[in-house]
Amino acid sequence: MKLATPLERSGAGEISSAAAIRDFLVELAAASEGSRLLTLGYSVRGQPLLGLEFANGQRPLPRLLLVGSHHGGSEPAGGEALLAIARSIAQGSLAGLRDLFDVLIVPDANPDGRDAGTARNANGVNLNRDYVLLSQPETRALNGLLQRWRPQVVLDAHESASFKQHTLGKEGYLTDFECQFDIANHPAISSAAQALSTTLLNHLLAAVRERGLPAQRYIREITSIRRPLTHGGYSISRFRNKAALYGALSFLLETPMPPKDGVYASHQDLETRTAKQRLCIETFLRVMASQVGCLGDERHWQPPPAGSAMALSARYVSAGPERIEWLRMRRYPDLDFIDVPFVDCRSLKAETLSPVPAAYFLTHHTSAIASALLAHGLVGETLERRLRCDVLSTTAHPPAVARGLFRAQTRSEALSLEAGSLKFSTAQPFGRLLPVLLEFASPSSLFQYPTYRRLVKTGERHFVLSALGH
Repeated sequence: MKLATPLERSGAGEISSAAAIRDFLVELAAASEGSRLLTLGYSVRGQPLLGLEFANGQRPLPRLLLVGSHHGGSEPAGGEALLAIARSIAQGSLAGLRDLFDVLIVPDANPDGRDAGTARNANGVNLNRDYVLLSQPETRALNGLLQRWRPQVVLDAHESASFKQHTLGKEGYLTDFECQFDIANHPAISSAAQALSTTLLNHLLAAVRERGLPAQRYIREITSIRRPLTHGGYSISRFRNKAALYGALSFLLETPMPPKDGVYASHQDLETRTAKQRLCIETFLRVMASQVGCLGDERHWQPPPAGSAMALSARYVSAGPERIEWLRMRRYPDLDFIDVPFVDCRSLKAETLSPVPAAYFLTHHTSAIASALLAHGLVGETLERRLRCDVLSTTAHPPAVARGLFRAQTRSEALSLEAGSLKFSTAQPFGRLLPVLLEFASPSSLFQYPTYRRLVKTGERHFVLSALGH
């Protein structure tokens, strides 16, 4: 007998609670041979973060991670759809995926936010901006999962409000789209992973369109008709970008939420919203299955060799002189269609090429920085005796704008590093993260956040040193 999801049991009359989701996952795991329920961690209010794993166990298979409801009760449809997807893998039309992948489904990444009807967790934090600091138990749980489980493919399911009352809505417009996918886009992602992700994205968009749903690459939230078009942000504070720097082919799904003041056949049009999410996720899984032979490329995992150039920042630029894109939107409140011209700046240009050192040394504040790096899966070693070596040292200068990047002056020096200093090799499994987290030129640096920024003394040699030859 097919289990009914909480949304189906309510007749789509309400958003499923975190407890109802937990009960369904427990029931489904008990009824599905070869699955197991994992407790990944706990929310601020002590609710378990659960993942349902379908693992073959007979041979190594590519691992596929599906995550929903990062933004809690504000964007619930992804989590609702993932429950139906889990049932289809356990009992229905997607059961064949278990011969191709090990699958882990985390439908409710923010249970406290879901129950409160908010996008943030119980501490008021946007979890999908917390994957640098890892300040919240929910993000630490999912970040730890990326390190332990090491998925080859990740999908993060979101929704986006078509009517943005406080920004675009004030100008009298709503966005108009049905399905948007994006890929991870941090410039430090390996070129092999970027190329394959782009190919898969194109297959994915075409496949969704073939099923009758208009699909496009994600356009970053439009807050004004005068704002240029770009794709998503590239900071590793976002889950999809962080997953990519752990080696995954990482994707974002966005489907629309209609205005809350509309009249719909189900609560907040949740039945329709969930159906769109389900169609998109099912299509995503089928596309990944069709390309399964190319998903396990170990080049995605390899740290960059010492001395190679890594891009730490990027900016969106126009694809051509005064490139204009006409985008279909709706006028508010009559909802008539209208084509609106935008400056098209959807080309991401990598900047700040930095040579990758063989290692970083920490001479002061070792406990604080080492703890932060360890949370990201980066392991260091303590110098047992004084070490003299050639290093690149940096002097930080105040940024040109408040809260901006430190301006840095770098020079080569031969220094004696005291016993007790820490060494972090970039050759370790997640070594690609070290420059991203430690270099001043990186917008995802730890030193962009007050907790660590206050440790930097401008005008003095920085306590993080790099060496190309050790």
